[in-house]
Amino acid sequence: MATITGGTVIAGSKARGDGWIPIPLSLWREVASNDIAALGTAGTTGSGGVLATDTTPAYEYINGATDKGHRVLWAASNSDPIACSIPLPPDLDDAQAMTVHFYGEMGGATDTPTLTVAAFFGLGDSDAGGATGALANAVGEVSVSIAAADVLAHPNSLSLEVTPEAHTTDTVIVYATWLEYSRKNA
Repeated sequence: MATITGGTVIAGSKARGDGWIPIPLSLWREVASNDIAALGTAGTTGSGGVLATDTTPAYEYINGATDKGHRVLWAASNSDPIACSIPLPPDLDDAQAMTVHFYGEMGGATDTPTLTVAAFFGLGDSDAGGATGALANAVGEVSVSIAAADVLAHPNSLSLEVTPEAHTTDTVIVYATWLEYSRKNA
């Protein structure tokens, strides 16, 4: 870690800080039958997993007339998973834990589900994920930690799959997703 003396950083040292990787909502894909949803064929629907206003879950404006913010919305009783894959950054300290974050809420106060996050590094890895804390009927942050022992070094990738726990009455809404990690000492 860096040592600061009289307002200067001692040469050759650098404080480790948090790294942050945004995961745009538009990156997430719908999962069907344990794979990314297929493209449609004659007489069927399908979008290669691309989320849109007519998919489950839906990727949509919060309110087209008054709020152009985006969200992913699972209808009550819908727990279809979504998935994405992101590259690991070169400054990743693979000896430290990582955290997957969600900024969201429930569409009512009856259900309080968690989000189950499956996390796989590279190829042929075991699931290193878990469940977040429960979502509430107010916008807030929930997260799940990935243990340091499971984190692989750069260059590599992290594939995530997110499934809401049962929520039979209320919708599940996610407004933002991101990953936080510790940076290597330079």
